[in-house]
Amino acid sequence: MSANTEKTEAKGEMKSPRQPQFLPHLTNQKIMVRMIDGRPIQGVLESYNNYELKLDLGRNKKLIIFKGAISSIEYQERTELD
Repeated sequence: MSANTEKTEAKGEMKSPRQPQFLPHLTNQKIMVRMIDGRPIQGVLESYNNYELKLDLGRNKKLIIFKGAISSIEYQERTELD
């Protein structure tokens, strides 16, 4: 058994520690997604799941991006005045 997993004795399951979740804090925020090929895509993060992000690009346009095609996500932290 590795150091990153622990076995629960009641059910005998392998459980990994929770990773920090960033996307819930970015929902409904303006973000810049940089694709692996370098293209920037700017929009408001509407929703997400394990494999995709759904962006609102404005003017009634939506875009679903596969997470595997993303290189980075840029965002600006909200302040108390926002």
